Formats: sequence, structure tokens, C-alpha cells
Amino acid sequence: MKNPIVVFSLFIVCLFGVPKSAFSQEDIYDQVESLFNVCDKPELPGGFAAALIKDGQVIFKKAYGYANYENKIPFTSSTVMDYASVAKQFTGLAIAQLIKEGKLRLNDDIRLYLPDVPEFGDTITIAHLLYHSSGIRDWVGLVKISGRYMEDVITDEFIMKLVMNQKELNFRSGEKFQYSNTGYFLLANIVSKITGKSFREWTRKNIFRPLQMNDTHFSDDYSEIIMNKADSYKRDLCKYT
Repeated sequence: MKNPIVVFSLFIVCLFGVPKSAFSQEDIYDQVESLFNVCDKPELPGGFAAALIKDGQVIFKKAYGYANYENKIPFTSSTVMDYASVAKQFTGLAIAQLIKEGKLRLNDDIRLYLPDVPEFGDTITIAHLLYHSSGIRDWVGLVKISGRYMEDVITDEFIMKLVMNQKELNFRSGEKFQYSNTGYFLLANIVSKITGKSFREWTRKNIFRPLQMNDTHFSDDYSEIIMNKADSYKRDLCKYT
């Protein structure tokens, strides 16, 4: 469940209560272009799409840059991309739905669902995972100090092994906030444990299909070919001022 969600990359601004006379269609284009054209240069890789929505209608939509820089494949409004930690809000929504259905509670000990997680001498609750206050060490940092690279294939089994091998927490659960990818990895596993479905399958049926997000899913197969997917570029050449 570590893999982030794959979604359309759309920067969306909704305009509420703005009179039609406030700006013309030409003004909208000029303002958006001035904001994003800094990244729309031939020498810059990467890309994104922007949209403006007013009164439920899309009044501006345009994509910038390249989905694949080497082959000069343009980024479009239908390009699919890895949305990284934006996925966490959907994981939180999945947990909220199960709470609403009475299948778990915020104060439940996570070991009710994941009994193999070490006790650490402390009680770690669903709420602690959601609010980044569990004290469990972040798997991203652990991968790096293990001698592996983030570009390597990192499976769910490997991440769970990192969790199982932890000897202590960074701090007592609930004591403070510390951003944790591990927490949301465990939440995804809890959803699977409760529902009997893979996290990808359950979220597709219960979240993405009802929202008509038909090209969105949690990736659980590193070898899967995803059509129309953008490549990732690390170096930050795009500066906003």
C-alpha cells in the first residue's frame, strides 16, 4: 500500500461569487499564463495542467510542459501522474468511511487489526496514525539508512519488515507530531484487513468509482504498465516568484 495514488495532475481553482464583469475570458487567460508560463519552457522537463471552474463550469483548462522530456511528449489535461502524498487524504477518507460504518473507531489499538506490529510498550491508535503522532519511524528514512535507494523496487513486504524490526518509537504515542509515511502505510493495511479486499480494489469500488475518478487508483504492482503516464523528474528548475 506504500505506492501513491495515480491521478490526473490538475491545478484547480474554483471561483465562487465572482461577478461575470469582474474579469473577461482574456483576462483569465493572461493571468493564468503569467503564473505558469515560467515553467513552460523548452529547456525544462516535467509539466502540469491547470483549470479554472466557475459555477460548476470549466472556464479555463490548459496543460504545460512535457510528460516525457526525452521524447518531447506534451503534458495534457488527461496525462496520468503519480500524486505521491496527496494519496493520504484518500486513505484518511477510507478510514473515515469505515468509522462511519461502525467497522472501527479512532481510539482502537492498531494491534486489533495488525497484531504483528510490535507493542513498543505503548498503545498506538488509529488516531495516532491519522494525525502523524504515533512515534513509529518513517519507512522512507529507514529505507535510505538500510543502504537501498528510493529508485529501487520497494515492496509492501519490505516496508512491513521495517516496521516489524523496529525496537522502539521515536517518542511516546500522542506526545508530538512527526510526519510519517509509515502511519498511512499501516492505515491502508488496516483497511484491507477489515474489508478483506486489497486497498486498491476497495478504494476503487468505494471511493473512485462513485466520484467518477475512473483513471485513478492506488498502484500495487511496480511492473504494471499505466498508459499515458508522465515520467518523474527530480531536479527543481521551476521557480515561482
